[in-house]
Amino acid sequence: MPIRSQALRRFLLSALVLAGLSTPAWAYIGPGAGIAAAGSLLVLVGTFFLALGIIMLWPIKAVIKLFTLMGKSKAKVKRVIVVGLDGFDPGLAQKYMDEGRMPNFKKLAEQGHFSTLGTACPSISPVAWSSYATGVDASRHNIYDFLTRDPCSYLPVLSSSEVGTQPRDINLGFAKIPFGSKPFYRFLQKSQPFWKLLGANHVWSSIIRVPITFPPQKFKNGTLL
Repeated sequence: MPIRSQALRRFLLSALVLAGLSTPAWAYIGPGAGIAAAGSLLVLVGTFFLALGIIMLWPIKAVIKLFTLMGKSKAKVKRVIVVGLDGFDPGLAQKYMDEGRMPNFKKLAEQGHFSTLGTACPSISPVAWSSYATGVDASRHNIYDFLTRDPCSYLPVLSSSEVGTQPRDINLGFAKIPFGSKPFYRFLQKSQPFWKLLGANHVWSSIIRVPITFPPQKFKNGTLL
């Protein structure tokens, strides 16, 4: 133990002597460190006040929303369900309901509403469904058939949506390096569907498997499958 204590003392004494004989090293600390620290502090303080402002504004927004909705008339019914069947003949449906061959449809008609709708021109499914969704004819929603033609190659393509790939590259200024490709989806139907207008007026809707809705468009207060 005494030998180890002496060795430790010698080591510490040597370290002190070397520290005393060494020349001081000069270094420059720029303002960057201080600016970074101050920036971090400002971000933290700003985030705190932003969260506090959101919490304080929530009751005001709730009151404004309540008064906005109070001015509107109450709906006559709580919920409406629309059942649409593609290629369905309403005349045959009425005939089979009268003959008792479609009892479930007859119950739906008696408890709800059943009527004949006029079709679109041309009377093709994508045109009719687009007119049903938007309330306008083909000259405004731009869907005339299942297919249209590519103006460059004259090959048939989908009329309601465009699906493809777009090349990606890294721009170095003096050159571009290819970096694979990414898919894109574009909806070609024009005008606005009624569920988008309902959502803008705070009416919730669920659109389930309605044709000519791909790719799905985002809208407020609702879901679209």
